[in-house]
Amino acid sequence: MLVGSNKTILTIFIGLSLGGAAGYLSKLSKTPPQPQTADVSFDVAHFAKADIIESGLSLARQLPSADAEKCAALAKTMLGKRITCNQPSDPFADNSPEKTWEEPLPVGVWEGLFKRWMQVAPQAAWEFVLAHHSDELPLRVAALHQWALLDPAAAVAAAGNEITDYEQQVILSACTESDPARGLALMLEWGRSISLKTDDTFSDIDPLVRKLLIQLAKKSPSAALEWCQTHSPESISDVCIGWNRNDPAACLEW
Repeated sequence: MLVGSNKTILTIFIGLSLGGAAGYLSKLSKTPPQPQTADVSFDVAHFAKADIIESGLSLARQLPSADAEKCAALAKTMLGKRITCNQPSDPFADNSPEKTWEEPLPVGVWEGLFKRWMQVAPQAAWEFVLAHHSDELPLRVAALHQWALLDPAAAVAAAGNEITDYEQQVILSACTESDPARGLALMLEWGRSISLKTDDTFSDIDPLVRKLLIQLAKKSPSAALEWCQTHSPESISDVCIGWNRNDPAACLEW
């Protein structure tokens, strides 16, 4: 369990991942929110000693106006940051002694940085990822997700042949927001199954395919219908869902 309130920490990670977190997180701070300026001072010594709440707040204030150089400096500082974690040795026993250990900053915090860094210097951000990715700190996932939200093709090219199944899922999930047509094309290119077998007798459409079709139908019903008719006729209901959300009259007429 991370030190402090789990609910508050989760909120911070979500805020960082969504970007624009400086204003959002300032509401959680006991101090009044500071006005945004082009250059917000960053106390490295304070950051090194801060708990997860203050660490998140400190980073969030830097992101809205950070340029490529600032993002690189923040990343270097974040690498050395460790968060103290603790949990009872036996969670089912009363008065169980706590065990304490340290971990790197959570991936959700890194996503906040990559959201900005991918906007201003994606290649520099990716070079940093390749240099510092590890099992303990899976930076590839955080970076690829944020990059795919901006440019799925670039994210796929960067991932290369080493792309994992989970990284594919992360990119496809981002495509539901950025480029659903590209996401559906990637499903086929990667040879991913459109249907998932739920038991010995029943299969269902992959939820990612459904989301991609719904989003595509909101933008281009004709493209969604064409893909559906060619690759997954049983998904026609998802096309109707997306189409109806954007243009119910045209959907009903069809």
